[in-house]
Amino acid sequence: RRTNPANMVEAYHQSSQTLNILRAFSSGGYADIKRLHAWNLDVVDKTEEGSRYRKLETKVEESLRFMKAIGVDVTSPSFATVDFY
Repeated sequence: RRTNPANMVEAYHQSSQTLNILRAFSSGGYADIKRLHAWNLDVVDKTEEGSRYRKLETKVEESLRFMKAIGVDVTSPSFATVDFY
């Protein structure tokens, strides 16, 4: 195999595009925990994994309602964004 710097440059560009998409999703509101039901994929909707996901989703929503009832501000940015390192 021969080294090809163009491959490294192409990999760099693909990686930076992927990180830009992840940053957009994480800060654009898609990561908001209150949108948990929107994360469900139609592909797994009628599968065992989809069923387990819906059970988890229900538990998370119950937890959020409880937190709101005891006075936790679930609209704060800590519930709506994620950090990538």
